[in-house]
Amino acid sequence: MAGNQFVAEQLVKTSGFQDVDPTLLAAGEIGIYYCNSEKVVGDGGFFKEFENNAQGMWHHAVGMMDRNPDFKKIIEILAEEASRLLPKEGHCTISGGQTRDWLFSAPVAHLLGLPHVSIYKPVANHPDHIEVQGDDGSPISTGGFLWKCPNLHIVDLITEGSSCYHKEADGSETGWIPILRRAGAQITDLLSVVTRYQGGEENLAQVGVNVHPIVGIDEEFLREHSQNPEAVAYFRDPTKWSKNFLRKKGAKMFARFFDPSGGKQDRAKRFVERYEDALHTTNKFDALDRRVSSHYGLSIDQIMKGETLYKTTLMQKWKEIVARKNSILCAGLDPSEYWQATENTMPEGADKFEWSMDFIDKVAPYSSAVKINRNFIKGLTREQVSALTQRIWDRDMLPLDDPKVADIGNTNDSGLYAAQKEGFAGVTYSPFPGNFEEAAMMAHNRGLGIIGMDIMSNPQHKTEKMKLAEVTENPAGYHLEDIVELHELHEVEGVKKDIVHKFVPQYIQLARAAADYKWDGVVIGAPSPGNHVSLREVARIRAYVGNDVLVLMPGVGAQGGDAESIIKMFGDNVIVNVGRAVLYAKDPAKAAMQYRDMLNGIRAKYKAA
Repeated sequence: MAGNQFVAEQLVKTSGFQDVDPTLLAAGEIGIYYCNSEKVVGDGGFFKEFENNAQGMWHHAVGMMDRNPDFKKIIEILAEEASRLLPKEGHCTISGGQTRDWLFSAPVAHLLGLPHVSIYKPVANHPDHIEVQGDDGSPISTGGFLWKCPNLHIVDLITEGSSCYHKEADGSETGWIPILRRAGAQITDLLSVVTRYQGGEENLAQVGVNVHPIVGIDEEFLREHSQNPEAVAYFRDPTKWSKNFLRKKGAKMFARFFDPSGGKQDRAKRFVERYEDALHTTNKFDALDRRVSSHYGLSIDQIMKGETLYKTTLMQKWKEIVARKNSILCAGLDPSEYWQATENTMPEGADKFEWSMDFIDKVAPYSSAVKINRNFIKGLTREQVSALTQRIWDRDMLPLDDPKVADIGNTNDSGLYAAQKEGFAGVTYSPFPGNFEEAAMMAHNRGLGIIGMDIMSNPQHKTEKMKLAEVTENPAGYHLEDIVELHELHEVEGVKKDIVHKFVPQYIQLARAAADYKWDGVVIGAPSPGNHVSLREVARIRAYVGNDVLVLMPGVGAQGGDAESIIKMFGDNVIVNVGRAVLYAKDPAKAAMQYRDMLNGIRAKYKAA
């Protein structure tokens, strides 16, 4: 095993090295084991809070040396190697690239008493963004600072070296090394915590940079630490192994990397550049393209060209799946733990994640969506929630996040960011703070549909829905029958004037907001003799939203709601959510099939009419 034994042991101990299902690496290559060097930091992923804040990351990484002695020892090992590579005299710097490199480069610079150069990922209109911190973390002006300055670049991991240097098809150079050289820095050496030995050393040598790894993932390492019998064959020839895998399994499992709002398009682009011929040769490309198009409403070609707008709405995605599956059923996933309630719970000792994955598989043949109630999965990790949504997508259903976001803008956006990262298609939104337009814009900017609450079927909402909202703008946008006028008599300079204030019920205000601000859907509880939701109210909502929004309808099933009246008005725009009646049925698959068939009977009745 090549490299430092202590660092290798820490990598394994912290699960920084682990076998994984086939995935896409940064260079576009398929990987079957992960090397997440950042795990040795021991901060539980808290470093992500500073992914756009280099100075904050500097202080966090340096502080982790005091909190984690093993991490401090790793930094000392890196610093010793760095001091060997750097000039003994004169001005020099340490650099790292956003984000994970900073965890190692910043504390090494601190230990050596050197300035730290933080390189940000290129963005439009700001391609070469760097910041410099002194050895105490304070900012230093970057103007001319790096000119003819020897610099050692530190990375957490090197595979093929594409993040450090990549020559694009148009001849332009991208990556950390070109950015440093354009700033005037002299760079001939690169220090890597881990190398996968997949060509990075050779590729960077061609541009005059020597790679110095601390730990190498080689055959000896894999035989000792990998449980995958394919690992050594993969290591010997990753491309040969990958082409054989694609021939047998196809590439549909990689569709998530093409998400226009997910931040992994570079991997997807390089994957296509590398394996497009192999995919076409084995007739696997079209299947991947169909999966990508169904998920994101854009073809691979469109995504490769950089089209990232929210072009395919949640409505379009829903209708496409409904057409394929002939179902408007949405299965509600609200997994109660055994001691949480007296009935309708998971079995005692059940693993929530595994139980939920099994439920998704059972309802998949009969459902077009799965709505996950955020309050019931708070114990799951982001990785587990992402695995749930991926399973839902893979089973040709829409994953809907039900957090009912209801706060000021940046708080709502934090929830939307989580939903985006976890792979949801849409989120529920509680509009009562009043930020109707802002919330819709934020959701759409993250590639998410937004479904706003309008009428809920719980008893307490009977009075809430009728609270009056004053009409302050464009009263002509409301129907006369919905307007309530209140008259106020004012006397000004002896003249009495009748001031008319116009109001509408809250549920009418929300219906119009849905139409005006392009919400993708509204929530309307299923009417029933046992609740307050009336057919007139549903009809009034439809008068504003027409056929342009979806209706997420909870309350069918255990709550006894009537689906027929709303399906009659909205047709296949209705997402009929059935929760406990399917989730806790003795046979969830059979229950889902029965609800699908019942709903299809209603659909057929009104389509025939």
